[in-house]
Amino acid sequence: MPPFTSIYVLYPRGLRTGGPEALHQLVDTLRALGQEAYLTPLPGTTEADRVKEYEHYDAPERGFVDAPEHALVAPETYTKSLSLAKRATRICWWLSIDYSPLFFTERERIYQHSYSVTDRLIHAARAGRGVAFRMALSRKPWSDMLHLAQSQYAWNFLYDRLDITASLVTDYTPTTELDGIPRRAVPERGRTVSYNPKKGGWVVEELRRRGAPYDFVPIQNMTRGEALRTLCESAVYMDPGNHPGKDRMPREAALAGAITLVSRRGSGANWQDVPIPWDHKIDMTGDVAANAAARLEAVFSDLAGHKERQAGYEPFIRGERERFRHEVAAFFVDGRYGSDLPGDRLPPPGA
Repeated sequence: MPPFTSIYVLYPRGLRTGGPEALHQLVDTLRALGQEAYLTPLPGTTEADRVKEYEHYDAPERGFVDAPEHALVAPETYTKSLSLAKRATRICWWLSIDYSPLFFTERERIYQHSYSVTDRLIHAARAGRGVAFRMALSRKPWSDMLHLAQSQYAWNFLYDRLDITASLVTDYTPTTELDGIPRRAVPERGRTVSYNPKKGGWVVEELRRRGAPYDFVPIQNMTRGEALRTLCESAVYMDPGNHPGKDRMPREAALAGAITLVSRRGSGANWQDVPIPWDHKIDMTGDVAANAAARLEAVFSDLAGHKERQAGYEPFIRGERERFRHEVAAFFVDGRYGSDLPGDRLPPPGA
Protein backbone atom coordinates (compact mmCIF):
# COMPACT_ATOMS: atom_id res chain seq x y z
CA MET A 1 0.00 0.00 0.00
CA PRO A 2 1.42 3.47 -0.89
CA PRO A 3 2.54 5.52 2.10
CA PHE A 4 0.00 8.33 1.51
CA THR A 5 -3.70 8.15 0.67
CA SER A 6 -3.77 11.76 -0.59
CA ILE A 7 -1.01 14.09 -1.70
CA TYR A 8 -1.44 17.87 -1.79
CA VAL A 9 1.06 20.05 -3.66
CA LEU A 10 1.24 23.73 -2.76
CA TYR A 11 1.75 26.01 -5.75
CA PRO A 12 1.57 29.71 -6.69
CA ARG A 13 -1.63 29.89 -8.71
CA GLY A 14 -1.34 32.00 -11.87
CA LEU A 15 2.46 31.96 -12.10
CA ARG A 16 4.00 30.56 -15.29
CA THR A 17 7.63 29.57 -14.79
CA GLY A 18 9.55 26.31 -14.68
CA GLY A 19 8.88 25.77 -10.97
CA PRO A 20 5.06 25.91 -11.08
CA GLU A 21 5.06 23.74 -14.20
CA ALA A 22 7.13 21.12 -12.34
CA LEU A 23 4.50 21.15 -9.59
CA HIS A 24 1.81 20.50 -12.22
CA GLN A 25 3.94 17.69 -13.64
CA LEU A 26 4.21 16.10 -10.21
CA VAL A 27 0.44 16.02 -9.65
CA ASP A 28 -0.22 14.85 -13.21
CA THR A 29 2.31 12.02 -12.87
CA LEU A 30 1.02 10.97 -9.45
CA ARG A 31 -2.52 10.71 -10.80
CA ALA A 32 -1.30 8.69 -13.81
CA LEU A 33 0.25 6.31 -11.27
CA GLY A 34 -3.13 5.91 -9.57
CA GLN A 35 -2.44 8.21 -6.62
CA GLU A 36 -4.94 10.73 -5.27
CA ALA A 37 -3.10 14.01 -5.78
CA TYR A 38 -4.13 17.66 -6.00
CA LEU A 39 -2.71 21.14 -6.36
CA THR A 40 -3.44 23.50 -3.48
CA PRO A 41 -3.04 27.25 -4.14
CA LEU A 42 -0.67 29.01 -1.79
CA PRO A 43 -2.21 31.63 0.48
CA GLY A 44 -2.40 34.93 -1.36
CA THR A 45 -2.68 33.36 -4.82
CA THR A 46 -6.17 31.87 -4.66
CA GLU A 47 -7.74 34.72 -6.66
CA ALA A 48 -5.32 34.47 -9.59
CA ASP A 49 -6.43 32.80 -12.82
CA ARG A 50 -4.97 29.41 -13.51
CA VAL A 51 -2.36 29.27 -16.30
CA LYS A 52 -4.13 28.17 -19.49
CA GLU A 53 -0.97 26.64 -20.94
CA TYR A 54 -1.01 24.10 -18.09
CA GLU A 55 -4.54 22.90 -18.75
CA HIS A 56 -3.29 19.74 -20.47
CA TYR A 57 -1.94 18.48 -17.15
CA ASP A 58 -4.29 16.36 -15.05
CA ALA A 59 -3.80 18.55 -12.00
CA PRO A 60 -7.07 19.49 -10.28
CA GLU A 61 -7.19 21.73 -7.24
CA ARG A 62 -8.46 20.86 -3.80
CA GLY A 63 -8.10 22.48 -0.40
CA PHE A 64 -5.60 20.79 1.88
CA VAL A 65 -6.99 18.28 4.37
CA ASP A 66 -4.64 17.73 7.31
CA ALA A 67 -4.60 14.05 8.25
CA PRO A 68 -1.88 11.57 9.29
CA GLU A 69 -2.26 9.54 6.11
CA HIS A 70 -1.87 12.59 3.86
CA ALA A 71 1.22 14.42 2.54
CA LEU A 72 1.78 18.11 1.88
CA VAL A 73 4.46 19.07 -0.65
CA ALA A 74 5.91 22.58 -1.07
CA PRO A 75 8.86 23.94 -3.08
CA GLU A 76 11.82 25.21 -1.07
CA THR A 77 10.82 28.85 -1.56
CA TYR A 78 7.55 28.23 0.33
CA THR A 79 8.74 25.88 3.05
CA LYS A 80 7.14 28.07 5.71
CA SER A 81 3.73 27.16 4.28
CA LEU A 82 4.32 23.54 5.28
CA SER A 83 3.32 24.66 8.77
CA LEU A 84 -0.24 24.12 7.50
CA ALA A 85 0.43 20.42 8.09
CA LYS A 86 0.10 19.54 11.76
CA ARG A 87 -0.56 15.82 11.26
CA ALA A 88 0.21 15.20 7.58
CA THR A 89 3.73 14.43 6.38
CA ARG A 90 5.64 17.52 5.31
CA ILE A 91 7.71 17.22 2.12
CA CYS A 92 10.05 19.93 0.83
CA TRP A 93 10.86 19.73 -2.89
CA TRP A 94 14.13 21.56 -3.53
CA LEU A 95 13.60 22.90 -7.04
CA SER A 96 16.63 25.11 -6.46
CA ILE A 97 19.27 25.78 -3.84
CA ASP A 98 20.14 29.43 -4.45
CA TYR A 99 16.56 30.73 -4.22
CA SER A 100 15.71 29.05 -0.92
CA PRO A 101 15.47 31.34 2.13
CA LEU A 102 18.02 29.07 3.79
CA PHE A 103 20.86 29.55 1.30
CA PHE A 104 19.91 32.69 -0.63
CA THR A 105 22.26 35.09 1.17
CA GLU A 106 25.18 32.70 1.16
CA ARG A 107 24.91 32.04 -2.57
CA GLU A 108 24.57 35.78 -3.29
CA ARG A 109 27.88 36.40 -1.53
CA ILE A 110 29.57 33.88 -3.76
CA TYR A 111 28.27 35.48 -6.95
CA GLN A 112 28.58 39.16 -6.00
CA HIS A 113 31.58 41.09 -4.74
CA SER A 114 30.43 44.54 -3.58
CA TYR A 115 27.68 45.60 -1.20
CA SER A 116 26.18 48.83 -0.03
CA VAL A 117 25.38 49.35 3.65
CA THR A 118 21.72 48.65 2.87
CA ASP A 119 22.66 45.44 1.05
CA ARG A 120 24.70 44.27 4.01
CA LEU A 121 21.81 44.89 6.40
CA ILE A 122 19.40 43.01 4.14
CA HIS A 123 21.85 40.15 3.79
CA ALA A 124 22.36 39.98 7.55
CA ALA A 125 18.60 39.74 8.08
CA ARG A 126 18.30 36.98 5.51
CA ALA A 127 21.23 35.16 7.06
CA GLY A 128 19.43 35.30 10.40
CA ARG A 129 16.41 33.60 8.85
CA GLY A 130 18.71 30.98 7.40
CA VAL A 131 20.24 30.22 10.81
CA ALA A 132 16.76 30.00 12.32
CA PHE A 133 15.70 27.54 9.64
CA ARG A 134 18.79 25.40 10.23
CA MET A 135 17.97 25.23 13.92
CA ALA A 136 14.33 24.42 13.18
CA LEU A 137 15.30 21.54 10.91
CA SER A 138 16.99 19.84 13.85
CA ARG A 139 13.86 19.89 16.02
CA LYS A 140 10.46 18.26 15.75
CA PRO A 141 8.16 18.51 13.91
CA TRP A 142 10.51 19.85 11.20
CA SER A 143 13.08 17.14 11.81
CA ASP A 144 10.53 14.63 10.52
CA MET A 145 10.15 16.46 7.19
CA LEU A 146 11.05 14.52 4.04
CA HIS A 147 13.05 16.07 1.22
CA LEU A 148 13.10 15.80 -2.57
CA ALA A 149 15.84 17.21 -4.81
CA GLN A 150 15.18 18.35 -8.39
CA SER A 151 18.87 18.15 -9.30
CA GLN A 152 21.90 16.13 -8.35
CA TYR A 153 23.47 19.46 -7.40
CA ALA A 154 20.70 20.01 -4.82
CA TRP A 155 20.97 16.43 -3.57
CA ASN A 156 24.72 16.79 -3.00
CA PHE A 157 24.37 20.25 -1.44
CA LEU A 158 21.73 19.14 1.06
CA TYR A 159 23.72 16.09 2.07
CA ASP A 160 26.91 18.09 2.50
CA ARG A 161 25.47 21.13 4.26
CA LEU A 162 22.49 19.85 6.27
CA ASP A 163 23.17 16.11 6.53
CA ILE A 164 19.87 15.60 4.69
CA THR A 165 19.54 12.55 2.47
CA ALA A 166 16.96 13.65 -0.07
CA SER A 167 15.28 11.60 -2.79
CA LEU A 168 15.97 12.61 -6.37
CA VAL A 169 12.72 13.69 -8.06
CA THR A 170 13.62 15.86 -11.03
CA ASP A 171 11.19 17.19 -13.68
CA TYR A 172 10.93 16.96 -17.45
CA THR A 173 11.08 19.28 -20.44
CA PRO A 174 7.92 19.38 -22.61
CA THR A 175 8.76 18.76 -26.26
CA THR A 176 5.49 19.20 -28.19
CA GLU A 177 5.83 22.92 -29.01
CA LEU A 178 9.48 22.65 -29.99
CA ASP A 179 8.91 19.62 -32.17
CA GLY A 180 6.42 21.64 -34.23
CA ILE A 181 8.93 24.37 -35.17
CA PRO A 182 11.07 23.91 -38.30
CA ARG A 183 14.80 24.26 -37.86
CA ARG A 184 17.98 24.36 -39.90
CA ALA A 185 21.28 22.62 -39.31
CA VAL A 186 23.48 24.49 -36.84
CA PRO A 187 26.14 25.52 -39.42
CA GLU A 188 23.36 27.30 -41.36
CA ARG A 189 22.32 29.48 -38.42
CA GLY A 190 25.08 32.05 -38.75
CA ARG A 191 27.02 33.47 -35.78
CA THR A 192 23.94 33.74 -33.56
CA VAL A 193 24.20 33.40 -29.79
CA SER A 194 20.95 33.59 -27.83
CA TYR A 195 20.90 34.14 -24.09
CA ASN A 196 18.63 35.06 -21.19
CA PRO A 197 19.72 38.47 -19.80
CA LYS A 198 18.59 37.35 -16.32
CA LYS A 199 21.06 34.46 -16.42
CA GLY A 200 24.53 35.99 -16.43
CA GLY A 201 23.62 38.70 -18.93
CA TRP A 202 26.50 40.81 -17.66
CA VAL A 203 28.91 38.40 -19.36
CA VAL A 204 27.31 39.07 -22.75
CA GLU A 205 27.38 42.81 -22.15
CA GLU A 206 31.10 42.61 -21.45
CA LEU A 207 31.64 40.50 -24.57
CA ARG A 208 29.78 43.14 -26.59
CA ARG A 209 31.91 45.88 -25.07
CA ARG A 210 35.03 44.00 -26.13
CA GLY A 211 33.73 43.67 -29.68
CA ALA A 212 32.94 39.94 -29.77
CA PRO A 213 31.99 39.12 -33.41
CA TYR A 214 28.68 37.43 -32.75
CA ASP A 215 25.01 38.26 -33.16
CA PHE A 216 23.82 38.19 -29.55
CA VAL A 217 20.04 37.75 -29.28
CA PRO A 218 18.48 38.39 -25.85
CA ILE A 219 15.49 36.22 -25.02
CA GLN A 220 13.35 38.75 -23.21
CA ASN A 221 9.96 40.44 -23.70
CA MET A 222 8.98 37.51 -25.94
CA THR A 223 6.01 35.22 -26.03
CA ARG A 224 6.65 31.56 -25.36
CA GLY A 225 6.45 30.82 -29.09
CA GLU A 226 8.83 33.64 -29.98
CA ALA A 227 11.37 32.42 -27.43
CA LEU A 228 11.25 28.87 -28.79
CA ARG A 229 11.59 30.05 -32.38
CA THR A 230 14.61 32.13 -31.37
CA LEU A 231 16.23 29.04 -29.90
CA CYS A 232 15.50 27.13 -33.11
CA GLU A 233 17.30 29.84 -35.10
CA SER A 234 20.34 30.09 -32.79
CA ALA A 235 23.62 28.35 -33.42
CA VAL A 236 24.55 28.63 -29.74
CA TYR A 237 22.61 29.21 -26.54
CA MET A 238 24.83 30.51 -23.73
CA ASP A 239 23.84 30.52 -20.06
CA PRO A 240 26.63 31.83 -17.81
CA GLY A 241 24.21 32.07 -14.88
CA ASN A 242 24.22 30.43 -11.46
CA HIS A 243 22.14 27.32 -12.29
CA PRO A 244 20.39 27.02 -8.90
CA GLY A 245 18.58 23.90 -10.20
CA LYS A 246 18.16 22.10 -13.49
CA ASP A 247 17.23 25.12 -15.58
CA ARG A 248 14.69 24.69 -18.35
CA MET A 249 16.02 26.93 -21.14
CA PRO A 250 19.38 25.18 -21.70
CA ARG A 251 17.44 21.95 -22.20
CA GLU A 252 14.99 23.64 -24.55
CA ALA A 253 17.93 25.05 -26.50
CA ALA A 254 19.37 21.57 -26.94
CA LEU A 255 15.99 20.29 -28.14
CA ALA A 256 15.90 23.24 -30.55
CA GLY A 257 19.16 22.04 -32.07
CA ALA A 258 21.43 24.74 -30.65
CA ILE A 259 24.80 24.03 -29.08
CA THR A 260 24.38 24.69 -25.36
CA LEU A 261 27.06 26.41 -23.27
CA VAL A 262 26.56 26.72 -19.51
CA SER A 263 28.61 27.90 -16.55
CA ARG A 264 30.58 25.69 -14.21
CA ARG A 265 28.24 26.58 -11.39
CA GLY A 266 25.44 24.83 -9.57
CA SER A 267 23.73 22.18 -11.63
CA GLY A 268 25.64 23.41 -14.70
CA ALA A 269 28.85 22.01 -13.25
CA ASN A 270 27.27 18.62 -12.51
CA TRP A 271 27.50 15.93 -15.20
CA GLN A 272 24.35 14.14 -14.04
CA ASP A 273 22.34 17.35 -14.37
CA VAL A 274 23.90 18.76 -17.55
CA PRO A 275 25.73 15.94 -19.37
CA ILE A 276 27.67 17.92 -21.94
CA PRO A 277 31.45 18.12 -22.45
CA TRP A 278 33.39 19.97 -19.76
CA ASP A 279 34.83 22.39 -22.31
CA HIS A 280 31.25 23.41 -23.15
CA LYS A 281 31.02 24.74 -19.60
CA ILE A 282 32.41 28.22 -18.91
CA ASP A 283 34.99 28.75 -16.17
CA MET A 284 33.50 31.43 -13.91
CA THR A 285 36.78 32.36 -12.21
CA GLY A 286 39.29 34.98 -13.31
CA ASP A 287 38.41 36.88 -16.49
CA VAL A 288 34.99 35.32 -17.10
CA ALA A 289 34.33 37.24 -20.31
CA ALA A 290 37.63 36.01 -21.75
CA ASN A 291 36.76 32.47 -20.72
CA ALA A 292 33.37 32.76 -22.44
CA ALA A 293 34.98 34.26 -25.55
CA ALA A 294 37.40 31.33 -25.74
CA ARG A 295 34.52 28.83 -25.53
CA LEU A 296 32.58 30.65 -28.25
CA GLU A 297 35.63 30.92 -30.51
CA ALA A 298 36.29 27.19 -30.19
CA VAL A 299 32.66 26.27 -30.91
CA PHE A 300 32.29 28.56 -33.92
CA SER A 301 35.53 27.25 -35.39
CA ASP A 302 33.79 23.89 -35.88
CA LEU A 303 30.03 24.13 -35.34
CA ALA A 304 29.25 20.72 -36.82
CA GLY A 305 31.93 19.03 -34.74
CA HIS A 306 30.84 20.61 -31.47
CA LYS A 307 27.20 19.85 -32.23
CA GLU A 308 28.16 16.20 -32.69
CA ARG A 309 29.90 16.24 -29.30
CA GLN A 310 26.52 17.10 -27.74
CA ALA A 311 24.68 14.45 -29.75
CA GLY A 312 23.71 12.50 -26.64
CA TYR A 313 22.21 15.49 -24.80
CA GLU A 314 18.92 15.65 -26.73
CA PRO A 315 18.03 11.96 -26.23
CA PHE A 316 18.95 12.38 -22.57
CA ILE A 317 16.44 15.23 -22.28
CA ARG A 318 13.79 13.28 -24.16
CA GLY A 319 14.21 10.51 -21.59
CA GLU A 320 13.41 12.84 -18.68
CA ARG A 321 9.69 12.15 -18.59
CA GLU A 322 10.10 8.41 -18.17
CA ARG A 323 12.84 8.87 -15.56
CA PHE A 324 10.62 11.32 -13.72
CA ARG A 325 7.80 8.77 -13.64
CA HIS A 326 10.15 6.20 -12.10
CA GLU A 327 11.42 8.72 -9.54
CA VAL A 328 7.91 9.75 -8.50
CA ALA A 329 6.79 6.13 -8.24
CA ALA A 330 9.85 5.17 -6.18
CA PHE A 331 9.14 7.84 -3.57
CA PHE A 332 5.36 8.21 -3.47
CA VAL A 333 4.24 4.69 -4.41
CA ASP A 334 7.05 2.41 -3.23
CA GLY A 335 8.09 4.52 -0.24
CA ARG A 336 11.79 4.40 -1.13
CA TYR A 337 13.19 7.40 0.72
CA GLY A 338 16.66 8.87 0.61
CA SER A 339 18.04 7.64 -2.70
CA ASP A 340 19.70 9.83 -5.31
CA LEU A 341 18.88 7.22 -7.96
CA PRO A 342 15.33 6.08 -7.15
CA GLY A 343 14.36 5.47 -10.76
CA ASP A 344 15.87 3.61 -13.67
CA ARG A 345 18.57 5.74 -15.28
CA LEU A 346 19.45 6.01 -18.91
CA PRO A 347 23.19 5.70 -19.61
CA PRO A 348 24.92 9.08 -19.88
CA PRO A 349 25.45 10.44 -23.39
CA GLY A 350 28.37 8.81 -25.14
CA ALA A 351 28.40 5.73 -22.88
